[in-house]
Amino acid sequence: MIKAKELRVGNFVQFGNDTEWHEVEAISLSQNIDKPDLIHLTGNGITNRDEQIFGIPITEEWLLKFDFEKDKEKGRHGYRYSIGHQDFRYVMSKDWREETTHHFGIWYTDSPRKSDLTEVFGFTDQVQFVHQLQNLFFALTREELIISEK
Repeated sequence: MIKAKELRVGNFVQFGNDTEWHEVEAISLSQNIDKPDLIHLTGNGITNRDEQIFGIPITEEWLLKFDFEKDKEKGRHGYRYSIGHQDFRYVMSKDWREETTHHFGIWYTDSPRKSDLTEVFGFTDQVQFVHQLQNLFFALTREELIISEK
């Protein structure tokens, strides 16, 4: 379950038992502790029940939708996925042996050749859901992760 304060407009979430994903269109945070926050989702109208909004687990399918590139070689714990932004490549990986272990980090280089990227500076393993990845990417780049038209 997600609280409205964890979300931004444009985040992708699930609603109730619906297996489809929805985009957050608007958020109205209440100043009154007894009054619930309002979240408007695409295709669902307005809901005021936080307990009906859930995170979407990060999967390979979602990373590829966001244009992350899958490494050609499998590492010791699985594949890494990366997306470029300026001189940085942001890396998402998951230890597929453990259900909730995700790693997010940054490769940095002044070289335009991807082969020169040898160091990954990992800094969090708390990114488990699509909306968290969207928010972290925006905080680092000031650009939205968008679904590719490919």
